[in-house]
Amino acid sequence: MFSLDGGDGCDQLLGIPSQNGVGPAWFRNNPWIRDQARNHRDTFLQQVLEHAGDTLGNAWLAEFHAFAASEKLQLVCIDDEIRLDELPPPVLDHMGERSQHGYAFALHSNFLFTDHKIYFATFTHVQWAEAQREEYVDEHGTQRISPPYTWHTPSGLYPIEQAFEQLARHYAEAKARARFWQGVIGAGEFALGVLAFIPVVRGIKGTVSLGRYAFVALEAALAADAMVDGSSRMITGEGLSIGEQFFTDLARLANPDTAEARGKQVFMAINLALLLPAAIGGARWLMHKLQPGSMTTVRLDNAALSQEEVRRLGNRSAGEVTVLETRIQRRSREGELPVTAHELHSVERNASQVALDVVGGKADYAYMATTLRDRLVAMIQHSIGPVRMGGSLTRVVADAGEEALAAALVSHWKVKPENILGLSTHPSRPSQFGLKNKSDQGIDMLVYVPPPPSMTVRNPTTLEMRHHIDGLKGTAPVEELKFEAGTLLVIEVKTTLGKSKTPGFLKTQMAGGNANVERIQKLIARKKGGWNIDDLKTVTPDIAAKAAHLRNAMSSGKISHLHAQVFFSSDGQLSTLAGSSTGIQINTW
Repeated sequence: MFSLDGGDGCDQLLGIPSQNGVGPAWFRNNPWIRDQARNHRDTFLQQVLEHAGDTLGNAWLAEFHAFAASEKLQLVCIDDEIRLDELPPPVLDHMGERSQHGYAFALHSNFLFTDHKIYFATFTHVQWAEAQREEYVDEHGTQRISPPYTWHTPSGLYPIEQAFEQLARHYAEAKARARFWQGVIGAGEFALGVLAFIPVVRGIKGTVSLGRYAFVALEAALAADAMVDGSSRMITGEGLSIGEQFFTDLARLANPDTAEARGKQVFMAINLALLLPAAIGGARWLMHKLQPGSMTTVRLDNAALSQEEVRRLGNRSAGEVTVLETRIQRRSREGELPVTAHELHSVERNASQVALDVVGGKADYAYMATTLRDRLVAMIQHSIGPVRMGGSLTRVVADAGEEALAAALVSHWKVKPENILGLSTHPSRPSQFGLKNKSDQGIDMLVYVPPPPSMTVRNPTTLEMRHHIDGLKGTAPVEELKFEAGTLLVIEVKTTLGKSKTPGFLKTQMAGGNANVERIQKLIARKKGGWNIDDLKTVTPDIAAKAAHLRNAMSSGKISHLHAQVFFSSDGQLSTLAGSSTGIQINTW
């Protein structure tokens, strides 16, 4: 069922904050952004794609997604490859010029199409050096061998306008080279799905709803598949465009003026997502009941249908309300985090709730996409975009969570600012919390106490209880931790935007805080896995002092390990439902 101005409360029942949920702009404009350069890099792809949509239109975005999916192309962020020392230097020969005897690059080109990849970079300059190959165990517990090179931190911000122009040009060139590119023609398995769009006489509240809602009648077998495990079959039917005009027809439905047009827009967008090949991941669409375990029906206006349509519907006068979801599951390589994207299509607005789940990630999110452009940008990012460690937008949420936690430690728990290692009180200088290598792996926060002399923390008895807002999966028992002078808190931070559950633990984090710290200490001692302290000083000048603080705390026994959860509600503010209205839950670890 679809509407553009529905008032029956369907979205509220579904948990879709269609009235007040933050949109994608939150990632570039929220009170917790302290490092503007880092934020520019983390939102770079989002900005380029939004600029493409504004300049070239929604049809271009839809076609770009379809082309990349059908050609099995994936967007690869060079920043991520450099951060993990996984980019072979010759790749940048196609995007820039070398200097300093070949160990430095100045980039002049972006969005390189090659070998089923689209490489892009957010920087203008970078240097690399040769390195010894060594064996080590990463934070996922995977045995690895380091490459024969190491990258230094990139510098310079690549201009958005220039990057967009180069993406558009290189995409046009790639499309011209692709001999078999035919859009969505013959791209998937099709099924007759939509039988009719029927006006609704009465909504779920029993009030007259004629003209406000349109009910979509689906072919029974297809609907049954979608209700159970989801369907990967494309949907044809009344008024749905498949073929050469697909992209322009979808773009024309960007601002639907009827509930029926909104329904067509959703089904065409689902078909677009279903182009994603199994080599990259997999997309399917699902149907969910409005209220699980119950029936929610609406009365249909069969008088608006032809006799043939009424016959196909079995002369039914009512239908059960369900909601449509598009789900994209990315195929993860060894050592990468499983990532699943969801788009829950609003029943009452021209909008969707877009969400990303990252198993073991530092953060995840759910936000509202209220324009077709925003939904297409999210689809590109989540289906063919880079999602290593959860993708760059999760870094924005994770950074916000650490800033919010630091502020709460000072204001709510009365920790002295100077006792939060790496906290910057200067507005132009970003904080560098915890003890982390250049891949952002390590310890999220290191904090000296007292004050406070003690903290009351949760001691969850199940993993479900641990990761949810307290009370949703049972109320966790609490205990009071008392601190002697000079105690160092080692804090693992997990953050979510718009959800009631933070990401779970990595394999190495499941063993507890003490085991995790011992693992990192061994890497530091052996200078393995990106943990050469001397090399990290260029990025984090006080990292040697932080490592010394950690060693001393371990040897003295004055150390406590905590797991902090930061909940941002759907309106982008700290949730009042968690942690006695602070939005923060502290657990034993």
